[in-house]
Amino acid sequence: MNQGLVRIVNFERTVLELGLKPSTQILGNEVVPADIQSAKTLDVPLRSQILKLTLLGKGDAAPLVLYKSAFPSPLRPKNGQRGIRLEKKEIPFSTYDLYERLGGVTPRSVVQPLRPSAADDRLAAIMKVRKGAPIFMITSTFQTADQRPLEFRTALYRGDRYSSISPGSLHEEKIEA
Repeated sequence: MNQGLVRIVNFERTVLELGLKPSTQILGNEVVPADIQSAKTLDVPLRSQILKLTLLGKGDAAPLVLYKSAFPSPLRPKNGQRGIRLEKKEIPFSTYDLYERLGGVTPRSVVQPLRPSAADDRLAAIMKVRKGAPIFMITSTFQTADQRPLEFRTALYRGDRYSSISPGSLHEEKIEA
């Protein structure tokens, strides 16, 4: 799967453009104390309450991407509830789609290094690939126009389903103000 760099396209549209039926499954939706990395990235005190939201994006029911996101207050209850409503209505989404419904709070920039990885036992089972299969990992920090962090996300893409990946080449990953 490959996509250009100049437009914002959400997860649903990306998968539809590939001729697949998109769907999203919530694998985790819990409020937890911020760990060191999340606290630093989200600019919140260590152990403050954050939302950890884990989504599995699918095309024709096959896993394509695993999103692991952390949100600070006040976004945590709103995003968790929105995700549950969208999943119940069988509306495919990624975390980027949750911002549409926040009424004015939208990401204006994203910092996102890309690195290759390999599926461990747990990820291989979730993504339905063999252990050691190639995975593209993009760690993103979404920010407001004034550089306040909105979300810290790790996206794990199946290496056998995506090609020519560079930061910004996957659905909603390119954001310009």
